[in-house]
Amino acid sequence: MSDFISRLDNITELLMKARISAANGNQIDLGNLQKSIEDICLEIKDNPPNDEGKTEEKIKELINELNLLAHELSDQLDKNSIQEETGLNNSNL
Repeated sequence: MSDFISRLDNITELLMKARISAANGNQIDLGNLQKSIEDICLEIKDNPPNDEGKTEEKIKELINELNLLAHELSDQLDKNSIQEETGLNNSNL
């Protein structure tokens, strides 16, 4: 497996862990992930990998995990908004 594919797998795994952490109500820091994603996107643009099929598959997995994380964060924001509006907190649930 190429270093490039390994990096895509690592980023995808970090996104999955962030999503699980957010689902458990924890705050997450996406700063390092954003930098890693930006770096790999620039690398794809500047030096496209030779194994297009495998790379495309890994990129789709990463995008899927980004979408799942976005959905989870949106759900958490909605839950927090509802709790603020109703005056509830986690200790009352």
